[in-house]
Formats: sequence, structure tokens, C-alpha cells
Amino acid sequence: MWCVVMGAVALASEVEVSDEDASAPSNVPLNVTPKQSLNRAMWTLNTWAVTNIATGIPLSLTLEDPQQAAFYQMNAGWNAINLGLATMSLAKKDAPVDPEKWSRIFWINAGLDVGYVATGLYMAHRGRETGNPQMEGWGNSMALQGGFLVGFDAVMGWRMGMFAG
Repeated sequence: MWCVVMGAVALASEVEVSDEDASAPSNVPLNVTPKQSLNRAMWTLNTWAVTNIATGIPLSLTLEDPQQAAFYQMNAGWNAINLGLATMSLAKKDAPVDPEKWSRIFWINAGLDVGYVATGLYMAHRGRETGNPQMEGWGNSMALQGGFLVGFDAVMGWRMGMFAG
């Protein structure tokens, strides 16, 4: 939960308003470039990923409840991918940022994320129905991770869209 709060603070902290800014268009973040906004978002995603990996690995190996162990196992695995994607984006320091392209990418991802949530909920339901605690744990994790990503990608799609005009 701490990670989600800190991520929201990091994304929200991009908008600074002063009296001089009263004439600036209201749909564009002030004092922030698209590259800065994207980098902050990737640091937020990296923080989420590292937190999930750091808790997921030890808990998946030590918990005796197979449903909980599977939940943390999927959290760690899912976020290894998030960590890789966000780190690759941050490594491209000199790459120009096309806000319109990034907005489209984030909105497409938000749509896919809804599918992850639905799949996770279905897996959790099937796991409960069939007495498969591992499937239930994996499904609960997919629903959580997909839910975080729906919010993350929707906010970033909107933010990049503001830069695109």
C-alpha cells in the first residue's frame, strides 16, 4: 500500500501552479516535459516492481499456505517483467518522447490490463471451485497486478495525451 501512495504522490507532484501560470493552458502539466513525466512514471513502476519482488520471493518460499505462496510467487514473477520494461525505458536517456505515441501505448495497455484483471478473477474463482489453491493465489495476484496497471496506464495515457494536445 505504501508503494501505491508514494507512486500517486510522485505522479501528482508534477503539477505546480503559481500566479504567473494562470494564463497557461489548464490541460498541460506546468514545468514538466513529456520526458520528465515518463521518467517519473517509470520510477514509480520500478518502485512497485521492486517492492513486489522483495516481498514476493521470500514470502513465496516461506509461507505454508499454498494459496498465499502462489499469490506472492506471481507477484514476484509479474513484477520481474515490470522491472525490466521500466528499466529499459529509463535506460533510453536520449530517446525523444512522442507524447501522442506514448498516450496510445498507455491506453492500449490499460485495455489489456482490464483483461488481466478479468483473467485473474476467473482463475481465482476456478481455483476456489476446483479446490486448487495455487490457481486461486495466482488469480488473486493477477487481479491485483492488473488493477494497479489499469490505474497506472490510464493516468499515464491521460497525462501523455495532455502533452499531445
